[in-house]
Amino acid sequence: MEQVSANPIANRTPDLDLVVPFDPEAGSRRLLPWRRSPFPAPWSQWFGAEAPLHLEIGFGDGRFTVRRAAEHPEEHFVGIEVSSVSVRRALQKVRSGNHENVRLIKAGAQMAVRQLFAPRSLQSVTVNFPDPWPKDRHEDKRLLRVPFLTLLADRLVEYGEIRLATDHPEYLAFSEEQVQASGYYRIEHRDAPQAVFETKYATKWKDQGKPLHYRVFVRNDQPAPSQPPIERPAIMPHTLLTGTLPTSLSFEKRVSAHGDAHVILH
Repeated sequence: MEQVSANPIANRTPDLDLVVPFDPEAGSRRLLPWRRSPFPAPWSQWFGAEAPLHLEIGFGDGRFTVRRAAEHPEEHFVGIEVSSVSVRRALQKVRSGNHENVRLIKAGAQMAVRQLFAPRSLQSVTVNFPDPWPKDRHEDKRLLRVPFLTLLADRLVEYGEIRLATDHPEYLAFSEEQVQASGYYRIEHRDAPQAVFETKYATKWKDQGKPLHYRVFVRNDQPAPSQPPIERPAIMPHTLLTGTLPTSLSFEKRVSAHGDAHVILH
């Protein structure tokens, strides 16, 4: 079998061109088609004005999001969630309340934060009752770990805040350890806004008699490493092969480690 070329430009064909057109109407939508957005996203253009920008990660059914938006109509709020059911419920609340200062995103937090937010663009990041991943072997799945805290340190303004509410004392202790290890925040004990404890999960845990905890991690003035958005390729790198397939051929899954990431070949 002959390899024509490993150069993606040399092998460029129209059907393999993966340029994603930007959606000029994206900013008018409450649920953003973020994959068709410029990176980072033009939030002030989409909202129609400059204003403090706040992010909520894991907004559940959206009741906390829309309450904040209603109480602070002069500020802008973006919510990230991975659950389709939660997105649908929150979107209904945003639309029925006609909250012009809210945008929702269905995506993973790490990808969305890196791709959609510019350095020093966020005033605050709210994380209400994240999945604690309580088993030790799942520790690397927890959200507030040093790598993500470092990314947020680049995206937050000086003295911007990460606001955490949790019912899980072990997760709270883990988060505080990670915050201290990152070196970019100081920990403050504050009384939680009443609305935090009226969210779906907070109500559930209170009914079960579980204690609820609240912490604020305040960004200090230590410079954080730059983490620009991952560049969107105009063409998917590829190689074209020509020839006759062998009579016996098998493809097996392979996993290769590259630094902190993995390449998986199926």
